[in-house]
Amino acid sequence: MFTVARLAIVLLSVSAAHSQPMCWYTTWGYYWVTQWCNSTYTPEPTTPGCTWGNWTECSATCGPSGVQTAECKLGENVVRTDQRECNRFCQNNGTLTSHCSCPLEFTGTCCELPAEGGVDLSHSTQAREVLFHCDIDHETLSQSVSLHFEWFVGDDVVFDEVLSGPTARSTLKQGSWLKKMGSQIRCEVDIFEDSVSVGRKRSSSFFAGINVNAPDVLEVYENGDAVSFDLEPTLPFLCTPNCAVKIPVTVTERSGRYGRYVDAVVEEECGTWMTADNPNGPYKVKVKARRDFFTDGDGEVYLEFMPIETHQADLWNGYKIPGQVTIKTYDRDRRSRKCSGTGDPHYYSFDGLYFHIYLPGEYIYYRHKFLPMEVQTRLTACGRVACNCGVAARAEDDVIIVDRCRTVREEVVNFVGGRRRTYTRSYKKLVVKIIVNGEMTPGFRIVKLNGGRTYKIHFPTGAYVEIEGTYYMNVYFSPGSDDFGWENLGLCGSYDTDYGNDFLHGPVEPPSKVYSPANRNSVPHDFALTWKVPSGKNLFYGELDSIDRVNISNVYCTCTPKSDNTGPDEICENGRDNGRPSNPGKSPRQCNAYYCDITDELLGEAPSSRRRRHTRNVQRRESPSDDEDLAFEYDDEFEFDIPEWPTPSGINISDAIDECTKQIRDSTAGQSCSAALDDEEVDEFIDACTVDIQVFDDLAQAKFSADLLKAQCEEVVSKNSTFWEESAGSNGTFGPPQSILGNICPSDCNGRGDCENGVCDCSDGYGGTDCSVDLATAPELYRSGRSGLCDSSVQSCSYVSIYGDNFMESSGLTCHVTPIMISESDFAAQDNTIKSDAIFSTYEEVRCPIEVGSRRRRDADGAPQPVGALVSISNDGTLESAQVLAIIYDANCDVCNGTHGFCSRKKDICIVDGECYELDDPVCQGSITWIIVGAVLGSVVAVSAVIIVAVICVKKKSKKKSRVGSA
Repeated sequence: MFTVARLAIVLLSVSAAHSQPMCWYTTWGYYWVTQWCNSTYTPEPTTPGCTWGNWTECSATCGPSGVQTAECKLGENVVRTDQRECNRFCQNNGTLTSHCSCPLEFTGTCCELPAEGGVDLSHSTQAREVLFHCDIDHETLSQSVSLHFEWFVGDDVVFDEVLSGPTARSTLKQGSWLKKMGSQIRCEVDIFEDSVSVGRKRSSSFFAGINVNAPDVLEVYENGDAVSFDLEPTLPFLCTPNCAVKIPVTVTERSGRYGRYVDAVVEEECGTWMTADNPNGPYKVKVKARRDFFTDGDGEVYLEFMPIETHQADLWNGYKIPGQVTIKTYDRDRRSRKCSGTGDPHYYSFDGLYFHIYLPGEYIYYRHKFLPMEVQTRLTACGRVACNCGVAARAEDDVIIVDRCRTVREEVVNFVGGRRRTYTRSYKKLVVKIIVNGEMTPGFRIVKLNGGRTYKIHFPTGAYVEIEGTYYMNVYFSPGSDDFGWENLGLCGSYDTDYGNDFLHGPVEPPSKVYSPANRNSVPHDFALTWKVPSGKNLFYGELDSIDRVNISNVYCTCTPKSDNTGPDEICENGRDNGRPSNPGKSPRQCNAYYCDITDELLGEAPSSRRRRHTRNVQRRESPSDDEDLAFEYDDEFEFDIPEWPTPSGINISDAIDECTKQIRDSTAGQSCSAALDDEEVDEFIDACTVDIQVFDDLAQAKFSADLLKAQCEEVVSKNSTFWEESAGSNGTFGPPQSILGNICPSDCNGRGDCENGVCDCSDGYGGTDCSVDLATAPELYRSGRSGLCDSSVQSCSYVSIYGDNFMESSGLTCHVTPIMISESDFAAQDNTIKSDAIFSTYEEVRCPIEVGSRRRRDADGAPQPVGALVSISNDGTLESAQVLAIIYDANCDVCNGTHGFCSRKKDICIVDGECYELDDPVCQGSITWIIVGAVLGSVVAVSAVIIVAVICVKKKSKKKSRVGSA
């Protein structure tokens, strides 16, 4: 039998022979056992009836103190414990006593760590080079010390040298580790005393590269601002003066049921720049969730860094920041409604509250909680209620206006078979204009649709307001994700899925919140009156508050990785964060009856202040009277009244309900949209329709009321992806449902055609975007230009606008121009007629080249003669309308009547080099020229200087043309 002493020796011997020491213990007088540290063997109980459990994990992996414990239990009671030593050893040739005594180059409880100390690592710059330094100060009594330095980049030795003496510095030059940016750099030193190694020391490691200071998950919201993170270089960026190097990034697309699409964008460009004037950073990257305008839920995409490419800073060339940034995008699209004001008018709030406002006035229809975006509407009396007649929309310091509030009476003179026909008509004059301050706000656009029967104003956030109608207006506002979650948005109410707070009183920042009861089908005039436009803040007159510079529409970039992953497929533009731009799938120059962006055309006519955009101190127009067409008056004492049934013409309520049901619920669009809209909503549409028929005493109003159903249906199915369906030929990708949207056409094609893929296919004999044009009837013409005149001194008259009704864009849309000879009292038509293509503008305006075949002549005095023509229009190239007069003249020279067709030369003018001036103009005072006192057009009376009564002749100083007030 072994003795206990011999047992201990054997166990220690066996332990030393293995990489892991054995665990051991003794139980005096009973049993002995040897086992491995991770063994589950337990000793036999020494107390009758108790049961030993397993040994615990060793309390240390190495060193002098490791122990394990076992317990013996009777039931749940511990009656005995036992303990044994384990893992008691030192690594790397350390000596175990009461602690581990380590060699010079190691440290730690078990000598497991390389010793970092006594060696200092630093860096400096010299010219455009980064230098690393390794310093050591070794304490020794030896007179012969040599230090062997080794420089490591990662695990590779890139440079070594031997220096003498106990104190020394080794320097690593940049050229020794080019192309290895992103590595850990350290130095190690072997110390020799009297040629004998006494140990090795090492410095701490230094990361040479760029640290990404970003959270584990970068969270961005569709209704939130851009979120930034920093890139922090650990070494200074050195290059030639004023140079910059880009750190490119890519952002993955989101993919799934809806295909592949961009869910996050980067501000300004796909990456950031290291610059010589900011060598130590940090460098910011800004990321924003893209507004996609459909309910796709929250998503996750990834931002990755691409290799730096530069010849200006060799150290950074080819460096790629490792890892990626996880971006969590939060969806903020909801099953909202368009805020709508239709008919006389009936409103729906964003959250679906149905109500009515019957008082004329100017109202804040929508106002963003924080951004300088607003929509104002005008309500004018229509019978004993009110109707929409104007919309003014603001983005930053620019305003777009669509207005039909002014009723105009005009004398119409046209010619049929050479005979003059005269009558008077009244109409609502359309005014479409832009008031711009500096440069136009990016992303703020106006689009003309449906032959000019509809206008859509797009905001930089992707929201838009749609104006529909040819006499009174239906107004729809489709919100962006930026609007979600806010109260206090004007007549449109709150947008937070709770219509109970929609009747929050204005102004925007009241001292306390006041609400009107949110009752459906109510007439909350107490609420509406608090949202009347305050004095001095009327957008129709360009009255704007001063605002600080904000960026509604910054430049954002989609940074999708290229197919070969060599970098981003970078597309940057204003409003790239907006997934619903003003021109989806359209060419910037595309313009036809279905779609035409007219922003740039209107900007050519836009009034503006002379200040620079960045000053933001908005100028106010001096007076509303400077634009008579936008003047607006209404009766503050107006009392509304809903007529009784039956109407004066005999329409009863059952007739109205039947017609409204036919046009709304039973229409093709109504049937297609039945799944998307609640029955209660459709019932409310029909209710609003019957009231419109009651007020206007006209069953045809049902056709216009049906547009509300189509507008709300389009909003729901476009945003709510549960209605989306698999797109044809898309390999399982889902998109907006064409089975619904394809059946939504303007005015349901007026019952004269079929709606196919959202476009009317008109029956024979009908045309136009909504099949409203009867091709058997020629268009009606009212006038040309401004009362039949085009003043060539202030505008180009190469094409003249012809105004009428029922124009249709087609290959047969033509102008038929008959030149005329103009006298002081009348005109005479010539025998020839010139046929040319007309340019379609809207259903009530086309443009014709009047000067075709009528070469502009000059009188003997050099002044241009007026030219004119009788113009008719044909939709098919054959069936012509009545004719109207069009006269091109210079208002500085002549006085013309464009209704009856005569002109006369102005009196008291002088003519210099073919240009006409008032007599008091300095040009007249300094010239020997013809002075017209009372001449007949086409002939000039020249009076000599000796006839003092008639003219004054002075010495001519110059032939140079000039005008008072010209630049």
